[in-house]
Amino acid sequence: MRQDSDNQERENLKYMKAVLITHSYGTGPLHALDEFLSPVIGKCLFITHPFAYAKDIRSAAVLHENGKRVKMMRAPRFKFPQMVLYIKDALLTPYFMLKCGRKFDIYIGADPLNALVGLLMQKIGWVKIVVFYTIDYIPRRFENPLLNKLYRWMDKYCVYNCTKTWNLSPVMAAERKKIGIAVEKNQITVPIGTETNVNTLPLEKINKHSIAFLGHLRAGSGIEFFIDSLPEIVEQVPDAEMVLIGTGPLEDEIKKKAKAYGLEGHIMFTGFVETQEEIQKIIARCAVGIAPYTDDEKTFTRYTDPGKPKAYLASGLPVVITKVPQVAWEIEKERCGIAINYDKKELVDAVVRLLNDEKLLKEYRENAIKFAGKYSWDKIFTAALESTLNYAQS
Repeated sequence: MRQDSDNQERENLKYMKAVLITHSYGTGPLHALDEFLSPVIGKCLFITHPFAYAKDIRSAAVLHENGKRVKMMRAPRFKFPQMVLYIKDALLTPYFMLKCGRKFDIYIGADPLNALVGLLMQKIGWVKIVVFYTIDYIPRRFENPLLNKLYRWMDKYCVYNCTKTWNLSPVMAAERKKIGIAVEKNQITVPIGTETNVNTLPLEKINKHSIAFLGHLRAGSGIEFFIDSLPEIVEQVPDAEMVLIGTGPLEDEIKKKAKAYGLEGHIMFTGFVETQEEIQKIIARCAVGIAPYTDDEKTFTRYTDPGKPKAYLASGLPVVITKVPQVAWEIEKERCGIAINYDKKELVDAVVRLLNDEKLLKEYRENAIKFAGKYSWDKIFTAALESTLNYAQS
């Protein structure tokens, strides 16, 4: 019966027009949503506004009709502070929509600014349904109290006025409730999903002593914490190798630390990797994935569902993860990784245990693949769209 319902939902999508908007650095949930919708929906416009620190800072729009790409547009390169770029982005979104037919059935905007633009488009009759997709949420996002007050107002306004709010984690709705935003009927959890087309490698074809770290090399990601722990791991596993997938403001500092620790031969920097497919290929050759998030009130990770752990799991990698996001407890319960406190000894012991125990590694790899299968993007987006469309029609 559920399969019949899913097929009917996909059939209904053939006649719909959707516009997706996100700020971006690399790939994220809206990229996965675009890949899910583009082949099955009548019309899908995907607008990306890169952050100021991205390699290519030009806003872009890609239009698919009936599964075929029919238009690609890029805005000029604007070099301004991030706050000014947000204004530019808010103006470019309706411009791209106008160039692609103007009217859409559903508008899905990631973050309050993009959702707010969607509500304005709804007011003038350009869109019918507006979804606020909360990717990152943190009660105190900015140090500047005025900016933080504006952020909180925008978030509250979007939750109250959008047709539906999609939260990556149930923690987001719980945190909003603490500050008086108690609208529960239109908030649903739409967690990070996994790719269904990932090719996992058999155990004998991976590097059994290779450790993957995927993500933006920035404060709060835990990368410095892990680099400081790596010498002790190498002492116990002499051929251990760390593969750093991504780049960021801490890259030069990490390279200096690696040199100071004498670890140059144990760390590989891939730099920025453009596609999720290439990222998964690199991850698949590794044995263990690392997610050593810093736990403090300023980190987004405490309130969201990070993508890194599920990218590892989809490729069959057990995850060593700090007990910061909710998914850490799920990973530990399902025996597809080890959840630790933010403690150097616990981190070293967990990594060494997985690298040195092939039987345990094999068991956790099998469990990782099973766990990842429950979170396929297809299942997640089908359920979210069904809930949203039914709610809009009720």
